[in-house]
Amino acid sequence: MSAFLRWLFYIFEYLKERPASLVVYLSFAVFLILWPAGFLVPYGVTVGTILGSVAIALSSIGSGHILDKWIIAGIGTAVVGLCTATDTSEQLRAQKLRSELEKDIQAYATLADVKHGFVLFVTHRLGDCVKAPPVDADHCDDLESLLEHVDELNGSVPYYKAEILRIRGRIRDSDDHLYNYLEADDRLRPVGDDDGSISACATNGTGYCRQRTAWVCHTLANDLFRRGCETIEISQRRDLFDRAQKQLVCVSKWFEGGFEQRLRTRPLDTVGLSAALEMQLKNPSRPCVPPPKT
Repeated sequence: MSAFLRWLFYIFEYLKERPASLVVYLSFAVFLILWPAGFLVPYGVTVGTILGSVAIALSSIGSGHILDKWIIAGIGTAVVGLCTATDTSEQLRAQKLRSELEKDIQAYATLADVKHGFVLFVTHRLGDCVKAPPVDADHCDDLESLLEHVDELNGSVPYYKAEILRIRGRIRDSDDHLYNYLEADDRLRPVGDDDGSISACATNGTGYCRQRTAWVCHTLANDLFRRGCETIEISQRRDLFDRAQKQLVCVSKWFEGGFEQRLRTRPLDTVGLSAALEMQLKNPSRPCVPPPKT
């Protein structure tokens, strides 16, 4: 009998009296064979981490041989460490590739005609990303970051940053970017043909247009009204309702008739919001009926 077979025989003789330990060792052996062979892709890191964690937990309970416990705990710790290192390496590699891609795209999109076409494409993808359920906010973030690298002054950058934050439930942070949009809109929106359609934001190459500006104001008006309804102190309620009313003036200025949509964090259409604000401004202390919801 060769030395290797004799060694395996001794190990089996040692473990046959310890079936629980045998199962754990065999599990590690199967994992370490299948993972490098590619059979566990893309779940190798997850499976290994779970297996190692379970082994560490098992080593601390039961009445097994102390040597087995130490060996199992050691192997479990090593597997968890290996999986963590692999996961970190993959993330760093992905980040490096992403950075290189962004640099390549930014360099490629320096020519005006190429840049305009690319911005149109990414903006269209962003619009689909934030609208089509189920929304993958991380993917939307990647698209927004790509757009910002290519054209950081484009109005779609603060607008979609705000939309993504709203998807994540961070309404107040979203409002900050909407105010940034409005501030830049005064400087960057071109004076010229704008038929009031959202397509003007793309065709004029700036990401700023009348309908989007009005929609931003409509969104802020909804948010300010909701905050006013949630506030107890009367003077603060009045101030928030006044600010919401000013945003509705902005809606009327840039998009006659306002909006009928009641989408996600914008529970009131323009007409309904105007009526609700009119009542609250007459008597800021009265409860909002029905109370607006996000």
